[in-house]
Amino acid sequence: MRASPATWRIADAARHAARELEAGGEGTETDFLLLNGEYQRAEIELLNSQTLLDGDRRELSAVMGIPDMAISHVRGDLAAPAPLFDESVVRQFVSTESAPMGVARSNARRTAVLVRRAEVQPFPNIRCGPSFQNGVIPGTSQGWFTVAFEVPIWDRNQGNIHQARAEYRGAMFNMNVVRNDLLRQTAEVASRYRAAYQLRQRINDFILPNADRTLRLSRDGYDKGIIDLPRYLQAQRLYRETLLNYVQASERLWVTGSELAGLFQIERFP
Repeated sequence: MRASPATWRIADAARHAARELEAGGEGTETDFLLLNGEYQRAEIELLNSQTLLDGDRRELSAVMGIPDMAISHVRGDLAAPAPLFDESVVRQFVSTESAPMGVARSNARRTAVLVRRAEVQPFPNIRCGPSFQNGVIPGTSQGWFTVAFEVPIWDRNQGNIHQARAEYRGAMFNMNVVRNDLLRQTAEVASRYRAAYQLRQRINDFILPNADRTLRLSRDGYDKGIIDLPRYLQAQRLYRETLLNYVQASERLWVTGSELAGLFQIERFP
């Protein structure tokens, strides 16, 4: 689970507030210990996230082909508005204009040329030309015109023709397989992207604001002695889990979005 600095700061602020209440005689050591436990838990999650982030940066440098490059900062906003893809346009592109389809189509054209070559190979190349022979005795000189070609009686190149046609049919079948696989990938990635988009939107518009308001009211009530510590801890945990869910949904959104952009062959995303 990826933690954010915000959840750590919330737990740290609650711990300090509990310590101040204890010093002022309005809180107990038990309250401070409970909130300090929440702080330590948030700190462990933050450290774990930082370790995972370091691994992600190394993976990124390896993908870029520069494994020894130290990436200290990656620009981007996790909460930035995500683009909306027209799935019908993406489907049309991957099934007609994408690079894998271009390779499959080129292979089909190549095998079609080989079929035509095998079919015309039995037809002979006609060789012709004039000749003249000068005789020693007067009146014995002669000239003629030669036409020469092979007659394909036994070898009609049928074996090569059948092989070339089989390769052509295989190339056409492979083109359909590539098209179907690209369409399958597009449908699968697009569905995950829509799900992540809708989830992040709902968390951002409804769930996170409600959790934030609940936390603020609970903190204010706890400081005033209106609500007890367990309810305050529950509100704090709810906010932290909601914030983590938002981060995870955003991560899934951008990861699947980059996959969809890759299928659409977008050079720069977003």
